[in-house]
Amino acid sequence: MVGVSMRALMTMIPLISGCLVNQELYEQRRAALTDADGDGVSAADDCDDTDPGRFPGADEVCDDVDQDCDGVADEGAIDQTVWFEDRDGDGYGNEAVSEVACDRPAGFVAQGGDCDDGEPAAWLGAEEVAYDGVDNDCIGGDLTDMDGDGYDGAAAGGEDCNDTRADVSPGAAETWSNGVTDNDCDGERDLLSESFAGSAVVGEAAGDELGRRLSILGDVDGDGVDEFMVGAIYESSHAVYGGAVYLLEGESSGTVRGSPKLFGDSDYAFLSSMAGGVDFDGDTIPDALLAASNWHDGRGAAYFVSGATLATVDAAAVADVAAYVVEGTESGAFLGGAVGFIGDVDGDGVQDAAVGEPFATVASMESAGRYGVWPVDELDDGVLSDAPTVVSGWFEGGTFGGAFQASGDVDGDGYADYLVGGTGVLGQIVPGGVTEPESETDSLFRLLALESGERCDVRMVGDVDADGARDLACLHPDGAFLFFTGLASSGDRVTDAESFSVSVPEGSQILDVIDLGDLDDGGASETLLPVTEHGSVGTSVVAVLFGESTLVGDDTAFDDLPLQVRSSRASAGYGHRAIVVERANSLGESLIALGGPGDSAAGADAGGVTFLPVPR
Repeated sequence: MVGVSMRALMTMIPLISGCLVNQELYEQRRAALTDADGDGVSAADDCDDTDPGRFPGADEVCDDVDQDCDGVADEGAIDQTVWFEDRDGDGYGNEAVSEVACDRPAGFVAQGGDCDDGEPAAWLGAEEVAYDGVDNDCIGGDLTDMDGDGYDGAAAGGEDCNDTRADVSPGAAETWSNGVTDNDCDGERDLLSESFAGSAVVGEAAGDELGRRLSILGDVDGDGVDEFMVGAIYESSHAVYGGAVYLLEGESSGTVRGSPKLFGDSDYAFLSSMAGGVDFDGDTIPDALLAASNWHDGRGAAYFVSGATLATVDAAAVADVAAYVVEGTESGAFLGGAVGFIGDVDGDGVQDAAVGEPFATVASMESAGRYGVWPVDELDDGVLSDAPTVVSGWFEGGTFGGAFQASGDVDGDGYADYLVGGTGVLGQIVPGGVTEPESETDSLFRLLALESGERCDVRMVGDVDADGARDLACLHPDGAFLFFTGLASSGDRVTDAESFSVSVPEGSQILDVIDLGDLDDGGASETLLPVTEHGSVGTSVVAVLFGESTLVGDDTAFDDLPLQVRSSRASAGYGHRAIVVERANSLGESLIALGGPGDSAAGADAGGVTFLPVPR
């Protein structure tokens, strides 16, 4: 400072002081050079230099914040919603009337797709309601053809009598398979000309008469499909008329040769009587009861064969593989003429088996007949008199024990009852729960022959009259087919006092019937009626009698039954025996197996078995 005058020094001090005190200019210049939030906009031009999302030109979004610094929040926001007017309040809007806004305007919704904004039940994707006159799903038109068969339902003014099944409509085909339903909507079950037995499994040789006997068995090999048994009474490959029982599975065809087979080991044994489906040895596999009624000069023998053995057998003499054998002791008494599993008749929780000796002499009365009853867990080798319960006939020639069938609890006392066949007394229902039943006195129902020598094979059927109880059928050799109802309270009745009857054409005969259950959900059971040889058409005809309470007191002609099919194999006698195989394939579907001992495809009377589906 040496040499600088005091005047000059005093002049510089104000200039320096002026630079330091112009703060506003300083801040402006600093703001122009500052971008604190790093959004590329200087603090001088940024409405909020602490928020990188807010600056002039930023995209406005719906969050009540002024992103673009124009002083108005959310204006022109890029994420505004398109709202559609919803006048009918169904949550779906009319896409022709819309607004774009961040907040939902009153009366608007975010979901479009309403084709009728005056109808709350209509929007795109709604479940279509049939016959309501509304296009609920907005794809055009009301649903009037629910099953898609091309016919509008009756409720929509159309002709389809069942708009839930595509196989039911005017012009649909009526077949045996769908014959329970009125498929063509004409109000009737049409009489069919359809044929069956185009294929069959046939006997090994001429004269075998395969199919003369049939019985259910059950799934012995564990594959989920039930086996069943077929008898060929005159099969002679190991003994003259020794007879044979074959095991078949499902809907077979071709020859029975090679199928598992048990045969009689002596001439004229006539092995063929059978029953199955009950586990007597406790291994959970169904077992079989077989009989050769003419074994050893007509003494007869019954064989209990385990299902485990049946599952592995190829071909064997039945006596060699039987777990237990009951032998007859009286020549010509024909033990095993009838065998059956008859239910739990004594209430011990164990199924019971019956073996008949229909021509046994009892108290010097020839052919009075008798039978033995065993709980299946008490079976053993022996003779009929070893049975825990032996029931004898009470008059000469009565052949008591000539047929057996479980009848269920007819009298409602909690014990299984059973049907016994004979001569004179054609059928008798023996009550369960009786310790030592007497054939003459212990009876719930007896069907008596009207006259001496009258024959009638009796069968338990379903509840054909819809009274809640099973009924009985009588198959008359002259073709008369009689039904008897009210079994629990009717006592003795004779064959001309039937509840109602089915007449068959002259020269025709029904030899077996089976209960099909309530196929049409009408409250009564349906019954399969096979005519083995129809006198008019010269072949077997199978029909279904639809049970209804109005049948009681009526007579029906077989030819008037609406659901019928004819065999394509003349003189084969299909329907001589019939059973329902419950699990006939891997899908668990049922089949009707029909025996035709007169089938000659493999030689005269080699016999055969053919199949029908259970109608639906």
